[in-house]
Amino acid sequence: MEKIIATAARTFVAVLSTYSMATQAQVAATGENTERVVPEEVVVTAQRRAEDIQRVPISVAAYSPQLLKRLEIKSTDQLQFATPGFVNTQTAGDGIAAVYIRGVGTGYSGPGLEGSVAFYVDDVYLQTQTSSAQETIDIAQIQVLKGPQGTLYGRNATGGAVLVTTNDPKLDRTEGYIKVGYGNLNWMREESVLNTPISSTLANRFVQFYQYRDGYVRNSAFPDQRESGVGAGDTWGVRDKLLWQPTDAFKAVLTGEYSRRAGYGSIHSLRYNGDGTPTNLGFYETRQSRNREGGGGEDSDALLASLRTEYSWSTWTLSNTLAYRRARSFGCTDNDGVPEEQLYFCLVSRRYSPNPGTTDGKADRTITNEFRIVSETGGPLDVTAGAFFERNHARFAGRIGGSFFGPLTPTFDNRDDLTAYSVFVDAYYKLTSNLKLTAGVRYTDEEKEHRLWLDADAVALMGGGVPTTGRDTASFNNFSPRVVLSYDADAVSYYASFNRGFKSGGFNSPSLSIDPLLKPETITAFEVGAKYRSAGGALNLNTAVFHYDWKNQQVAFITGGGAGILQQNAAKAEIYGAEVTADYSPSAAWHLNAGAAYTHARYSSFPNAAVYDLIGGFLTANAADLKDERLPQAPDITGNLNLTREFDLPGGYSGSVTAGARYTSTYDFTAGGGGELAASRQRPFTLVNLSGKFYWPNQKLELGWFVTNLLDREYYSLISTGNPGVYMTPAEPRVYGATLQYSF
Repeated sequence: MEKIIATAARTFVAVLSTYSMATQAQVAATGENTERVVPEEVVVTAQRRAEDIQRVPISVAAYSPQLLKRLEIKSTDQLQFATPGFVNTQTAGDGIAAVYIRGVGTGYSGPGLEGSVAFYVDDVYLQTQTSSAQETIDIAQIQVLKGPQGTLYGRNATGGAVLVTTNDPKLDRTEGYIKVGYGNLNWMREESVLNTPISSTLANRFVQFYQYRDGYVRNSAFPDQRESGVGAGDTWGVRDKLLWQPTDAFKAVLTGEYSRRAGYGSIHSLRYNGDGTPTNLGFYETRQSRNREGGGGEDSDALLASLRTEYSWSTWTLSNTLAYRRARSFGCTDNDGVPEEQLYFCLVSRRYSPNPGTTDGKADRTITNEFRIVSETGGPLDVTAGAFFERNHARFAGRIGGSFFGPLTPTFDNRDDLTAYSVFVDAYYKLTSNLKLTAGVRYTDEEKEHRLWLDADAVALMGGGVPTTGRDTASFNNFSPRVVLSYDADAVSYYASFNRGFKSGGFNSPSLSIDPLLKPETITAFEVGAKYRSAGGALNLNTAVFHYDWKNQQVAFITGGGAGILQQNAAKAEIYGAEVTADYSPSAAWHLNAGAAYTHARYSSFPNAAVYDLIGGFLTANAADLKDERLPQAPDITGNLNLTREFDLPGGYSGSVTAGARYTSTYDFTAGGGGELAASRQRPFTLVNLSGKFYWPNQKLELGWFVTNLLDREYYSLISTGNPGVYMTPAEPRVYGATLQYSF
């Protein structure tokens, strides 16, 4: 077997080396300075230990702070512009990160359910999608892990994981920066970082930001109302980290973080009426009722506190991360898309007078703790093992109203509790100096409880005679194994892997009734990949092919009347595809980042899918057989290309210019494109971005500029189909601006 792999490796290396030498010779022939800074080895923690990214047998994309800055990635929802096979959609307000990787994801998960892509910030698992989109401020690294990660990252990582690591305080220096920016749509931003050593063993790092931007969608029914749009409104946040490191072997990091979003980007622009006829609205136009108090449903905040400790002795490292997180949402949304208030939805909260109550609207409170032990013997065998605990309490109190309901204002209160435990072990053994076998397994046990309260109006809406309270419980357990065989042939590393992912079952929430229990979804995945690094590290070229068998997929659909989003189980889906990514720096002046992915994601069985068809001349909830239809948020083709040119100027000045493009083929927002009209479907589009930097000689002062959506393409961030019609949320038009940063 080793001879076969070695022969393949030599052939692969010969082809790539020939290409690399030819390219460098061409650069030299032009007279350009070919002096090249050897890139540093990129170290990732995808396997819960520090490893060279080119030796990790997982398809992983890593973003350093320099790369994030060069590509103008300001938040995690923009990672799709540099990551093939990665799609992020804006399903609602409140900073929701609805991430899909290789077609696997969750459009919207209420309190009783979770997403299919796990989000971690500084080793803390974010239970809810609310406020999970992260600003890329003072980042050490972001990693995108593709494919099921159930063994090492637990429940709800069937699609993959996004790992955000922020900078820890530094003991040896005072440093920081201040940055301000202004652009069109009245975009304003300021941010700052301050690292302060307190003593030889204690240091603090403080981060804060504020951003405001106008909207871009005009409400022609009420011209005096300010324009709305995705990202419109105020966003601000603070983070403080305290490091205590009394010895080289022990350190503790205490983190406190708070963020707030007060926006008005919730748009229900009605593009098709309930009878299927078009409304002929302009692309950036809506005709809906006025935003109710609460920012049009985009008022949210998140609080995080964590303590991470780490102790090393000999060849072992023990770590423990204890965390508490609270995420809340408030406000109201217009759900009919017409000027008359026929249907609206409000979170019942004490924050806003139109929604009287003593609750926090939608709120998640989570405590997590993870303990790990990792060996670094350097010998043939190393082990990672750990245990994880989570306790979550979620509450969703809501009220619906409008002329559809006459004098009724049905109010409901859903509460969900989760207790989860898991243990895991992952080990590798070097069969030879080049061949390594990795195997691991995680066992998860969890219990869920769902409770429901209805007021008199809600009971009347349900036809009377229904109980005002309800309760249901469920328990789940799962084994998530993985087996990987990897071969290191110097310049090329190969791997073949088997993984199984598990996403918890649960209850639809919010709801006016106790709905049937949703089954857990599972993915069985096979992947084969190769990673190449040229001599000197100028070129990294990675490829992977994969196949998924996805059972009991939890699929989002719009409820009757368009008042909300629920989930249902699809029977089965099959996904297969291939990816290639390249990072190339032929000289210190040029940097290329490129990638492409083909993803064939189809239902192999989905006989009772919820869609909306024209029945009796009106859009009506119906069941359809979606076998062989495309999965939501799963374009067949995605690709990205980013090219940076750095240059020196007289007098010690320098600068850079980056051009980037992203292509996405057709994809559906909801299963079956929403039904007969197939209107919940995004057509192919290409986005082009430009940005640049100009540095003063001392490198302390930096002037930046950017243009996103340079060609001003019109595309959507969300399309949903329901009884009242088809609603569309236009994505951002061309946005441009400039920034000024001073570092010290």
